[in-house]
Amino acid sequence: MNEQNLGNVQSSQNFTNQNSPNFNQSQNFKNLSKNSKIDENSPKFAGISSISLALLEKERQRVNAKIAKLKLFCLIVFGSFIIWLILNSKSDHVGEYTSFILFGAFAFYNWRKDAITRSIRSKFKAEVVSKIIKDINPHFVYIPHMHISENEFSKAGVFELNGGTFDGNDLISGKIDGVKFKMSDVSYTEIRREGRNTKQVTIFKGIVFIADFYKNFTSHTIVANSDYAKPVGKRIKIDNMDFNNRFKIYTNDEINAFYLLSPNFMERFLWLSNNVSYYIDAAFVGNKIYIFIDNKEDNFEINLDTKLTDISTIYATYKFSLEVFFNIIKDLKLNLEIFKTKAENG
Repeated sequence: MNEQNLGNVQSSQNFTNQNSPNFNQSQNFKNLSKNSKIDENSPKFAGISSISLALLEKERQRVNAKIAKLKLFCLIVFGSFIIWLILNSKSDHVGEYTSFILFGAFAFYNWRKDAITRSIRSKFKAEVVSKIIKDINPHFVYIPHMHISENEFSKAGVFELNGGTFDGNDLISGKIDGVKFKMSDVSYTEIRREGRNTKQVTIFKGIVFIADFYKNFTSHTIVANSDYAKPVGKRIKIDNMDFNNRFKIYTNDEINAFYLLSPNFMERFLWLSNNVSYYIDAAFVGNKIYIFIDNKEDNFEINLDTKLTDISTIYATYKFSLEVFFNIIKDLKLNLEIFKTKAENG
């Protein structure tokens, strides 16, 4: 992407000024909106219509009313059943049955909530998110209902998939500084038993970011931070104690791993990890780098607890959250100059 196309992308300095950013903290976005110098009288916010937002706000209120009724229904029906079970059952498995009912109630609530909110989520992405992405770079491709595939996710080798539920959305692809990338929300959960209890475990939920290298590597190297990351090959130590203390490094080719994990890359990756409050893992496979940002969020969704009446705040909020992820290539300098030898740089 040329400098003109990058004109709307914030510098990495803006990101470092956010202390452990949480993209759902409304106060941060209020401050961001004030600092972004957006003219509230401007007729154009990436083509976002104030009329469309007004209609979405009315629908948001209707949706929230339906969700409130759903919560009450679940509380009465499932709560009553659990109370009856505790008072009348003589089985030794009451605790197990209760856990099963709670799990069923949770699944039913999420299923119904998804159905209730599906329409407004789709409209919001069409009216707001897609337009902001095009405003950042008109060449980016955004497909809200698509995501990084399970095969691509598994290929990185960071997380072991054991037949759980794999899902995602918001696939974005394009080029930044000449580097091809794609990213999307991904979630992977498994049902696990602990003694007599069954629970759903979220192995990963967040952004998967995949960028191309200029060169193909035959090795497989993983920089692991997550508790659920699996080892590949052998664990190695490098000449950076801070990096060793923060990450577990696995590889099947130690020489290649030292080449990939250059001092510049380690410094930038440590900086990125230090400026967020969640796990970040990376894998080098083939000609790609995979970055897993486990922020436990379904990103770029409508916030049903926030009014959609302030177009400038909505614009600044979602533009900022998108640019944080787009800036990964710039923040980690994945234009690949840091990976080239002196001979390759001429």
